[in-house]
Amino acid sequence: MYNILKADLHLHTLYSDNIDKLDVEDYEKLIDKYDYDLLALTDHHYCLKNGRWDKLFDKIKDNKKFLKGYELTFLNGHMLIIGKDRYDVSSKEDAVKEMYNSSNIRIIAHPDYNIWSWKKNMLPKINGIEVINGIVYWKQPGKYTGIKTYKKYLLMKQKVSPFANTDCHRKADFGRVCTGIIVNEEMNPLDAIKKNHVFATTGGINIEFQSDDGSIMGDIVNKNINRINWFIDGAAETAVYNGDILIERNFSNKGKIKPLMNGPYWIIGKNGSEMVVTSPIWVKGLKSKTYFKQIISDIYLNKLNRRLNIMLELLFDFQIHDTLWSDYYNWLKLFTLENLEEEDLVEKSYEIAYEQTKKRLTNAIGIAKGFMIYLINYYIESKKNRSAFTKLLSYIVPQHIFHNIILN
Repeated sequence: MYNILKADLHLHTLYSDNIDKLDVEDYEKLIDKYDYDLLALTDHHYCLKNGRWDKLFDKIKDNKKFLKGYELTFLNGHMLIIGKDRYDVSSKEDAVKEMYNSSNIRIIAHPDYNIWSWKKNMLPKINGIEVINGIVYWKQPGKYTGIKTYKKYLLMKQKVSPFANTDCHRKADFGRVCTGIIVNEEMNPLDAIKKNHVFATTGGINIEFQSDDGSIMGDIVNKNINRINWFIDGAAETAVYNGDILIERNFSNKGKIKPLMNGPYWIIGKNGSEMVVTSPIWVKGLKSKTYFKQIISDIYLNKLNRRLNIMLELLFDFQIHDTLWSDYYNWLKLFTLENLEEEDLVEKSYEIAYEQTKKRLTNAIGIAKGFMIYLINYYIESKKNRSAFTKLLSYIVPQHIFHNIILN
């Protein structure tokens, strides 16, 4: 038996740029007024220095209703870190380290189509994408969401969830959107988030989404499943996706679909400006005739594959921060043609199978390049591993620039 917690995991207080100077006691009143179950206080990380973290969180009376956290705030993107028990980002270096720390619960905030959009590299093992941000969404409903980024992470086989948060900077912002966290008696909210038992909504639409064996959002189901069923209370339009592929669009608030492809099935429901986005149900084990041999022998895909493999060899030579390195390396290795799985191609046309394989290879190359840049910055700061550093630099920058850097 599951319950749904109504949550908002992106809130600012008097220690951030909060217009109304909201304090813990103000949020204690708001949580009751708007019938929320759980809030996360996430001031900008640099605002919580000099004992402010302790001053803020010592005021909390009911720890079951509040999560501690912060918003890592960089010029090239913001990230929510929740469930922390102490302030651990007193320096820029600490903040960057925590952004890459896969033991954190990490949610990329307002990533698409706004002045704070995420311009940093894609990260492995993140937990979610803020697909609905209350402040920017209501300025132009539907445009300022994180759906584009959400689709990209699902394409890259990341088990991520969608989140809807207020990003409250004034009292009038509060209560306009929420994240649904699906829990049972044995599960706390943070564990549910890690299991992707989450959906995002503006509040006017609610969702039921499960397979006929009782699996829910975030679960992995096997090939024997017959149907995935959905009911969206209040929806006028529904779109069903597998990864970044639109499976069907209709104007009903309920339906069922028989999975024919492997991968993440998820739904967007809309009614005017109201919106709901589900975490996927992941289908595995379906088999059928595929275009596997044609895909792995394609000349252009092999060219991309050679480039990715060279980059992975370079990364292998430059192993720092063991967990961080292995997270990236193992993730990117999934997308080489040598590791292409026939499951990825089941029941797809050749054109779709080809385009998805190409997009994954291209994205993996871009991610590898971004990680190389991170490693170069690390070398510049630490002066370690010059030979590997030289290899990385020669691969990223044009030759004439590279020689000038080395000579100087």
